[in-house]
Amino acid sequence: LGRVTEGKDDAELTPGEVKLPGKVIQVWAGDSHTAALLDDGRVFAWGTFR
Repeated sequence: LGRVTEGKDDAELTPGEVKLPGKVIQVWAGDSHTAALLDDGRVFAWGTFR
């Protein structure tokens, strides 16, 4: 779940695995971002945030 980028223009449109340091209990997604809530209360977010 997510988009992996490596500085390539087309990479933001390529789906890829996002490894997180814990168990995900909830996910939110918008048109240009994704966020995940872990079971320890931490939130991780990624995307272009446009």
